[in-house]
Amino acid sequence: MAYTNTGCGLAAMLTLLGACGEASNDPDDVTLDPVVNFASLTAEADRLDTRAQSLPTVQAGNIPDMGVVTYNGIVSLNPDEGPDLIGNLRLEADFVGSGIGGGVDNIINDDDQAYTGSLGITGDIVRTGDTNINATLSGTINNTSGELTTLLSTMTGAFQGLGTDMASGTVSGVISGGDYGDTGTGVDGTFAAER
Repeated sequence: MAYTNTGCGLAAMLTLLGACGEASNDPDDVTLDPVVNFASLTAEADRLDTRAQSLPTVQAGNIPDMGVVTYNGIVSLNPDEGPDLIGNLRLEADFVGSGIGGGVDNIINDDDQAYTGSLGITGDIVRTGDTNINATLSGTINNTSGELTTLLSTMTGAFQGLGTDMASGTVSGVISGGDYGDTGTGVDGTFAAER
């Protein structure tokens, strides 16, 4: 029997952040704090990374062969040159077909500048060795000046927890255009997501 389980930890955290406002003597004069910024996403990435490290890695032979699970989390990208990027990750694991899908959106840089567009994820669940997530993270986004930025990278990682509660790993590739120049620059990073 296939099932889908969608995590809600990040959504709950962002809802709480959005509910906070600055104090004012005028009840109609309330300025909401930004719901998403680089610092809040970095804090969430740190929380997810700490949780992933605390869970046992699922051995290749114990990866489920039933169900479709959606993991929600964060991708952090650290180019060799240019601003760091961070965004919301949706990772879909099809344990029946051994496929990986999903995407990254709400991408912002370390100056809290938002990029439009999203990145796509396609790949496989590998049932041998220590690297059980093997996928491509790629696509084109636009910076605040409307300049195209293209990312081509790989995602490699593993599942954690007795119930494959999390997925985490590393990103490595090239980013070019916009803030990263026509010739581009190397980029690496991390991802972590939970049910």
